Amino acid sequence: MSESAPPDGAAVERQLEGLERAVGSLLEELASLRERALGAEARHRRLEETLQRAKVDGAGPEALEQRLRELGDENSRLKAVIEEARERAGRIRGRLLVIEDETAD
Repeated sequence: MSESAPPDGAAVERQLEGLERAVGSLLEELASLRERALGAEARHRRLEETLQRAKVDGAGPEALEQRLRELGDENSRLKAVIEEARERAGRIRGRLLVIEDETAD
């Protein structure tokens, strides 16, 4: 086809349809990427809020591992305190039973 010849209407129409399909596909992909980006931003905000509530400075893996170790240590300490309190409560209960028996006589 020479540049002076008029364009073939059918060929131009096919090219425009192809271009419209390509633009439509790109728009769909853009919408999908926007949706994914919004979801990722929302997850990021939730994670940041969680880290702030957990009082983790810096969101790096090292900081998170350190905080987990601290929480694990605190958990172990609290379990020991609870176990000691249970033992004391058991001893106090035993004494109360003895006192109750002695006063019942």
